[in-house]
Amino acid sequence: MTKVFLLFAVLSLTACVTEVPRSQLAASTEVSEAKQFNTAADSGNLYFVWPLAYNEVKSSGLKLYINNEYIGQFQENEFLNIQTSPGNYSIRIDGYMAESYGYEDWTITTFDLTVAPNSLGVIDCYGHGYSRAKPTLFITTNEQCDGGGNNKLTTDNGISYCGTLGNIKYENKLYILEKGLSCQLNNIKSQVLKASMVTAKVNRIENNGDSEYQQTLQQGTLIAYQSFLQSYPTSTHYSVIEKKYNELKTTQEANALTQRINKQLALDQVLPLTAKKDKYMVALTSQLSQQKYVDSIFYFELLDRLEVKLSPSFDYFWGEALLRINKPKESLEKLYSYINSAGSTGKYYTKALELTNEAQAKL
Repeated sequence: MTKVFLLFAVLSLTACVTEVPRSQLAASTEVSEAKQFNTAADSGNLYFVWPLAYNEVKSSGLKLYINNEYIGQFQENEFLNIQTSPGNYSIRIDGYMAESYGYEDWTITTFDLTVAPNSLGVIDCYGHGYSRAKPTLFITTNEQCDGGGNNKLTTDNGISYCGTLGNIKYENKLYILEKGLSCQLNNIKSQVLKASMVTAKVNRIENNGDSEYQQTLQQGTLIAYQSFLQSYPTSTHYSVIEKKYNELKTTQEANALTQRINKQLALDQVLPLTAKKDKYMVALTSQLSQQKYVDSIFYFELLDRLEVKLSPSFDYFWGEALLRINKPKESLEKLYSYINSAGSTGKYYTKALELTNEAQAKL
């Protein structure tokens, strides 16, 4: 199944379809809104459209399913407008004909969409290939996007997708069109403007990311956690993944820092203890003077590992650095240590108290 990547939306949703009588289409506020091709920071729009009228079977059309749930149907010169929340969606488009013709519904094409915020996609079904000024990438059911040749990943106007280039042979009977070569992603918005919307907006198609949640837990990597958090910000699993992400990130950062410290100590092992202290203190002073607090943590840790006597102010500056890199809990430990050691006569006593209040406010 071809994976088609669209960049779209970020909200919670429930699938519902409100049929709009054809006699009311001209006055429908939904029609006016849809024709503006609105996008928003927290949602995205999909337009499924059959823009050209060349089919001889007038009692035929297309049915749209998202995550195996029926959404709506449309015929020639008609379209559906759907708002989506972030997540991965399975799309299926079936063809149908009137029962009098004796045909059952059949699947035209299936593909996956990845939806992210503030994007717009036009899915043009049964568009005529020869009406284009340039070759068109078609969504197919049997091609994989391998990144090369005629099947390369294409990004256009915020939409990424893959398919197969080529001339498509069309017949004017819906039921004998080639399977898998009937819908395409494009940005030819004028084709939607020429069509009439046959349903009101379908709002907030929900995808809680249940299966992706299980896959993310199995993978257990920062990349997997980060991908889930970006794709499913409204998922009920978000807090669990966020916690695991922060825990793993903290662990990996601590391990990396330990390895770096051990490497530095190994390089400086020939130096006497006082020389090591002076060397690291010079570097620490330089980092702090430039407000490079992230880099300064390395030297705080190095000096701490030396187990040499340091002034109480060392903990004060360490606490301040930790606060500036948004580690209020660790910052409080160092600031309290300074306050207890230096007492009220300490040079930075008042400032340390102020920083403890600032750190507590961030907890």
